[in-house]
Amino acid sequence: MSSAEHQRRAAPGGAPCPTPPVYSFLGVPIGYQLQVYGWLCLVNKLGSDAFSEVDERLAVTLAAQMAVAHENAQLFSNIQPQAAELAQEVDESKHHEAVLRRSEQRYRDLIEGSIQGITIYRNFTPLLVNRTFANIFGYTPEEILALETITRLFAPQEHDRLRRYHDARLRGQEAPQQYECQGLRKDGSALWLETMARLVEWDGEPATQATGVDITARKRAEAEREQLQAQLFEAQKMEAIGTLAGGIAHDFNNILGIILGYTELTLMDVTPASVVHTRLMKVLNAGKRARDLVRQILTFSRKTDQQRQPIHLASIIEEALMLLRATLPATIDIRPQIETTAGAVLADPTQMHQVLINLCTNAEHAMRETGGCWRYASRGWRSRQPCPPLIHHLFTMCGRRPG
Repeated sequence: MSSAEHQRRAAPGGAPCPTPPVYSFLGVPIGYQLQVYGWLCLVNKLGSDAFSEVDERLAVTLAAQMAVAHENAQLFSNIQPQAAELAQEVDESKHHEAVLRRSEQRYRDLIEGSIQGITIYRNFTPLLVNRTFANIFGYTPEEILALETITRLFAPQEHDRLRRYHDARLRGQEAPQQYECQGLRKDGSALWLETMARLVEWDGEPATQATGVDITARKRAEAEREQLQAQLFEAQKMEAIGTLAGGIAHDFNNILGIILGYTELTLMDVTPASVVHTRLMKVLNAGKRARDLVRQILTFSRKTDQQRQPIHLASIIEEALMLLRATLPATIDIRPQIETTAGAVLADPTQMHQVLINLCTNAEHAMRETGGCWRYASRGWRSRQPCPPLIHHLFTMCGRRPG
């Protein structure tokens, strides 16, 4: 075969014939499945006139690897856009995850750092509790989450009301969003809680979110303020009564002055040995006792500033006891033991008079039903310090019931 004729002929499968002289030839198709991408041609084996079966197997293996490499290259070329899109989606997913983590961290910081107690529960089973809510009741968040029902944190008398509010919210009916209720700490002590509650969605199901603030101190202050207002009202009432009594006593004192004056004038017209003189003396003495009693009422009801001055308590005690004898029931007997030789003390006379009246009034209330005997003792002593030495008085009262 001439060289030109050899060039015109083709190898099996349409492969072009090599132009150099061919002494031996081996052609293997490069393909995958039914697709042929090209040919692997080997010519003129060195040191031999023909290719062996071993050479053919090697050529087939090499052609198969070349076909796989070509197929992989095409696949890689085809998936490049998809890989770029996937890489972009991965980057976006990572960004979204980072944003979500930051959002969750902010949410957690907001919940845990809140000064209000926050909890989420479903059918009173706790699902979320922040540390402030747990601290209000003296628990840890883990201890509250382990409870079967959150109603254990509230006083028994509150359970029915809380369940009514909860059921009304679930039915879409009107229920108070803000209310006050009594709770129970872990140690059993009571507290007051101001609560705000609303429905939320938690894990795809309705739940209740509640926030609470401990208002125990505020409740205690309100109770004390009400008590102080009641005391102020009572003090104002007593002041009004004292003013009224003072006015009446003043008018009565004027009347007594007329009675005593005319009695003394009448005594000047009768002989001392007559019966009329004796009777008039009794009227005069009774009038003087009434005058002293009115004077004590005026002293007690007088509204003056505090004026501390040296006074002898013995006289004030005697005046107070004289005033009380007229108001005490006959079943109570007063037996005073007053030390008249004690020195003076620095005090306000009116205030000391009121203190003695209050002490005796309390004792009278305690013995009003049964009666009995009062033993009222007063004694004084000098203290060595500070200098100059001070005189102190000690009042003791003891009551003895009949029998």
